[in-house]
Amino acid sequence: MKTVFAISNDGLLPIYDVAATCGMNNVATQYSGVPLTLQGIGVEFPQSHFAALSPTQQASLPCNRVLGGAQQAINAEMTINVAYRPSLVWWHRHTSFHLKAEKGEDGLWVWERVPQ
Repeated sequence: MKTVFAISNDGLLPIYDVAATCGMNNVATQYSGVPLTLQGIGVEFPQSHFAALSPTQQASLPCNRVLGGAQQAINAEMTINVAYRPSLVWWHRHTSFHLKAEKGEDGLWVWERVPQ
């Protein structure tokens, strides 16, 4: 699972104090032939913090590291939580992106956004 995850500022003004967390909701895998399910684990990397994102600017997230050892994964669901401060205000907003991975016929994983 070597997917690059990215966030972008689709607004008209910059956003500040951007922090993203990669969370495993449900990952079914095998470890030494033993079925294993990972749930409710959130990881925040130092590379997931950005002082600012200008309009149309994108930033990559290292969420693929969370699932790096899950080569034997059967299925995977993840949530990327993003907190940021909009321009001209002092409070932070929080947005969540729910994703599900499905293994394609070629053996590669395809991530799709799950509507909430």
